[in-house]
Amino acid sequence: MSLISPELRNKIWLMYLRKSRQDDPNETVEEVLAKHEAILQEWAKRELGYAIPEENIYREIISGESLEERVEIQKVLARMEDPRVAGILVVEPQRLSRGDLEDCGRLINDLKFTHTLIATPMMTYDMSNKMERRFFQDELMRGRDYLEYTKEILLRGRIAAVKRGCFIGAKVPFGYTKVKIGKDYTLEPNEDAEYVRLMFDMYVNQDKLYSQIAAKMNELGVASRTGSKWDKSTIRYILLNKIYDGKVYFFAKKTVTQVENGRRVTKKLSQPEEEMVIAEGKHPAIIDHETFQKAQEKLRLNPPNKASYEVTNPLSGIFKCKTCGRSITMHPYKHAASRLECRNHHFKSAKATEVNEALIAALELSELPQLEEKLKNGEGKSVAIQQRILEKLEKQMEEYRQQEEKQYDLLETGKYTQDVFDKRNTALRKKMEDCQNQIYETKRTMPQEVDFEERIASLKKAIAALKDDNISAKEKNRLLKAIIEKVEMTTVDLGFAKTDIQMAIFLRL
Repeated sequence: MSLISPELRNKIWLMYLRKSRQDDPNETVEEVLAKHEAILQEWAKRELGYAIPEENIYREIISGESLEERVEIQKVLARMEDPRVAGILVVEPQRLSRGDLEDCGRLINDLKFTHTLIATPMMTYDMSNKMERRFFQDELMRGRDYLEYTKEILLRGRIAAVKRGCFIGAKVPFGYTKVKIGKDYTLEPNEDAEYVRLMFDMYVNQDKLYSQIAAKMNELGVASRTGSKWDKSTIRYILLNKIYDGKVYFFAKKTVTQVENGRRVTKKLSQPEEEMVIAEGKHPAIIDHETFQKAQEKLRLNPPNKASYEVTNPLSGIFKCKTCGRSITMHPYKHAASRLECRNHHFKSAKATEVNEALIAALELSELPQLEEKLKNGEGKSVAIQQRILEKLEKQMEEYRQQEEKQYDLLETGKYTQDVFDKRNTALRKKMEDCQNQIYETKRTMPQEVDFEERIASLKKAIAALKDDNISAKEKNRLLKAIIEKVEMTTVDLGFAKTDIQMAIFLRL
């Protein structure tokens, strides 16, 4: 007989699937998730009387340690706000979170306040029950301890592998092929090794710039590791890579968590050589040591100087190719007009002046009138009213939660009999469910808060700047970025030297 009440069986149940380090390493993510899905579907058919439909199944393919890093768990947490959702199916609690205490606390509180059950093949957890909540918390922390221990063991193993000369990187450097020898991995030069030698020769002996080397690779039709066109940054990365000198290394970058503006921010910072683990690799070097050292000395004397970079394209960082999504670049010419083009050549280049005129026309004739119409209709202000309603509802819900805690205290101290507790708690739960329904609907229908007067003023400033030749490209770029998130662009060749410029504008609202 099912332990799930008929009322809960008729509600929505979600399924969350995630591969863990404790699963069989020989099984793929897909194989592990399929196996767990079969186990949970069997539970659902037995306890709920039906299988979980596909739209309620969430599969975490790329898994991070924290809740914020996992896309699918974020979707599950968002759906938990819907009062129609009764519970979540997982093979074990640790699949939901192996994060820190903050993550565990957030998850437990979300489950408790939304009255969402967690069902596993072994046990169903109700966060409103103090004992079950404690069991659930212990399971999460056990998973966290296991994760920290596993990470420490893996780290030791990776450091030991590097010291043995093994290659442990996930991305194979251009010019090499990854091969396995016993249990270790190393590299073998492939047919692209000659192009690596050409790059170093052009840089060290021919005194060529990164851009000239990249242009030569593109001219020769050499495919990069990612398949995209060669550019300056890719060439510089290859010239710096110790792999080509026959070395292997670890800890080139260190992940650091900092607090900025009251929020935790995780950054990857480059490490000095003395902080890295560097060893002679088992793989053969593509570049002789003398040439590699000459390249490093030249690189040291010519570091990239971003501080001196002057913005010459007012549309820099704003215009994107509609096909590939990469930033569109502007190419100035001495005896011809500057042109904008996609780095991957997905469309015919267009004159910068024509793109500028097309952008002005689109902003004046379409985007600005739309904002003015929204201001006239009073859009953007209605959120204040709904926000006050939401605040009242959340305050009421907090009062209900405090009442519920008092009821449990009265039951535990014997001031309430079980019958009195059940009667009063059932009535309170009904009020809480109704309040939660209202909170969910208020949030779901919450309009976007926008100061249209300020947006209109910003857009007018940007348009005026585009028309004024006396304003610098840097200032135009700043004003445009204040109101425009991005512009997706493409062109259509009309023949007879005519080009139709097509763009989709996304404002910051």
